[in-house]
Amino acid sequence: MSQTVQDAVREATGGDVELSEGVPQGFPTDAVPLVDGSIRGATQTQGSTTHWVVLVSGDVSADDAEQRLSDAGFAVDDEVSTAELGSVVNLSSDEYDVTVVAASDSLLYTVTPRG
Repeated sequence: MSQTVQDAVREATGGDVELSEGVPQGFPTDAVPLVDGSIRGATQTQGSTTHWVVLVSGDVSADDAEQRLSDAGFAVDDEVSTAELGSVVNLSSDEYDVTVVAASDSLLYTVTPRG
């Protein structure tokens, strides 16, 4: 895992998270579509709130991720992109807040229920 992705995982979860193969248990796959690729994920619970972290590696595209989420009803709240580091986009729907961090060959999704 690249340093940028490790930093993003730490920032999103407040610490180190052990990613396991596949989509994490309880992940809202019907509401939060993921791009195709090699998937690893983790679930973290803070108080009564569950957060999911999903890393998709391979031939992945930040534009594809953003389009799939937009098609699922998410609106872009904020977007930052740099040539060296990749991009970060924050999206939201009525049910979830999603942040997608894109590096050269991976996308890191952090998903938090709203409310």
